[in-house]
Amino acid sequence: MGTSEGASDSRKVIQAGEILAAIEHGEPIEYDDVIVEGDLDLSGLDLLSEHVGRTWFEIEVLDLTEEVKVVNSSISITNSEIRGNVVFSNAIFRKSIDFTGTNFSGDDDFHGSEFSDKDAYFREAVFSGEYADFSWAKFSGGNADFDGAVFSGGDADFNGAVFSGGYANFYETEFSGGDAEFQNAEFSGGDADFRWAEFSGSDADFSEAEFSGSDASFSGAVFSGGDADFDGAEFSGSDADFSEAVFSGSDASFSGAVFSGGDADFSEAVFSGGDANFYGAEFSGGDANFWNAMFSGGDADFSWEEFSGGYAIFLGAQFSGGDIDFFEAKFGEDAYFENTIFGNSNQSESFNVSLSNVRFGQDAYFENATFYPNTNLDLTRSFYKRMFLPWDRINQNQASPSDDDAYLALMRNYMNLGWYEDANSCYYEYRNKRRAAEDICFEKVTDTAEWALYGYGMKPLRTAGWIVGLVLLFGLVFRNGDSIKKYVRKDEEEIIKDETAEQDDSEDVELKTTLKRGKINFKDPFLFSLATFTSGLTSFLYPTIEYRAEKHTRLVIIERLLGSVFLALLITAITKTWLIR
Repeated sequence: MGTSEGASDSRKVIQAGEILAAIEHGEPIEYDDVIVEGDLDLSGLDLLSEHVGRTWFEIEVLDLTEEVKVVNSSISITNSEIRGNVVFSNAIFRKSIDFTGTNFSGDDDFHGSEFSDKDAYFREAVFSGEYADFSWAKFSGGNADFDGAVFSGGDADFNGAVFSGGYANFYETEFSGGDAEFQNAEFSGGDADFRWAEFSGSDADFSEAEFSGSDASFSGAVFSGGDADFDGAEFSGSDADFSEAVFSGSDASFSGAVFSGGDADFSEAVFSGGDANFYGAEFSGGDANFWNAMFSGGDADFSWEEFSGGYAIFLGAQFSGGDIDFFEAKFGEDAYFENTIFGNSNQSESFNVSLSNVRFGQDAYFENATFYPNTNLDLTRSFYKRMFLPWDRINQNQASPSDDDAYLALMRNYMNLGWYEDANSCYYEYRNKRRAAEDICFEKVTDTAEWALYGYGMKPLRTAGWIVGLVLLFGLVFRNGDSIKKYVRKDEEEIIKDETAEQDDSEDVELKTTLKRGKINFKDPFLFSLATFTSGLTSFLYPTIEYRAEKHTRLVIIERLLGSVFLALLITAITKTWLIR
């Protein structure tokens, strides 16, 4: 074949017409480190054709014909530069093609073509034209290898492409020119490998794509250009791996996605660009692993989610970007939220965490989880067997005071776990919030009295404080003037002898009690107040001393009545808190 030297480049220059002529004659094409000048367009070649059944959509919308050109040449143009458009659309390639390391500087059209026999190599190729179109192409003969390829010119269009011959390798591929479009693509031949790929040009669209061949791996991939759209995608082949993936461009959406093949791994993934949307997604194949994932870009929506395949693991995850919604989510196995962070320290923001109508089929673990004070937790009509959520982890972030069911369910849960102090704290906060939310009425007055006097039966130390205060207050009153008198009792025995009795060893005694008036010291008024408050129950402290009121007798009666009330409240509070343990 003829060649000519380039004027400013030492590489050989091959005219596109020479290559097309060789293809027309079925000759193999093999070049390395050359420049191809001109368009490589199969449409004008006289090639054998094959009838292929097309759908209305393929004919009318995609502009594909049912008569397809057949290319029987193997094509290898490696480490080269093609200075023109490549039009290889609507063709069947019976033998291998290899464009490893080649720069496509023009527009590239492979749409509707089929690579039916061998591998298709585009490793480290550079597509710098306005578009690279592989839409509805079929890689049915072997592997499709785009390892390290760069799509820097415009959109990379793989919509409807079928990878059924082997693996689809996009490892470290860079989509920096425009959209990366894989809508309705089918990966049925083997692994779909997008590890450490970079989607920095614009949106990455994998909506309705099907990964049924084997593993789908996006581990370490970076979506920094725009939205990452996996709505309705189906991962049925095996595991789906998004570990350490970074979604920093905009929203990441997995709405309606189905993970039925194996585990779905989002461990240490970062959602920092916008909302993370998993609305209605289904994790039915295995575990859903969000260990140490970070949701800092916006809302995290897991509403109507179904975790039916295995464990739901959110250990150490951080939800700091916006609201967190698990409304109507269903967890078939244990759900792990230990060490998870909800909200952030910016008090000017408010976050909502919705576990409303959530159904936990097994245990839910929230131990060591952090709910910041600016986070509102909604547990309305949630169902769980056991929820390991210590009350001190949520404190003021609990359900609305009008949501009786949420509080009652939590209290029953704590009692079932043997966390009695948590149950008491939950009940206290529930009553306290209801009181604060009530309009002025008789019920609010009584609730306020219960809160102040004994903390709804949950604060025995509060009642004890009232008792101490009242005893001291009345003691101060009794110190004034000669309010009380103090008597020191002395008992003496005197033997009574009966001279008529013979040989009677028993003795009759006469007990004489004398009262000696004592001097009132500093503590006596307070001891008298204590004895009065307890209706004499504390007289054992000084059994030989008696006090009598000389003044303020009505206050004595009032103190005794108050003492009866407060002692009853104290016993009630102790019974509800300490003794129940």
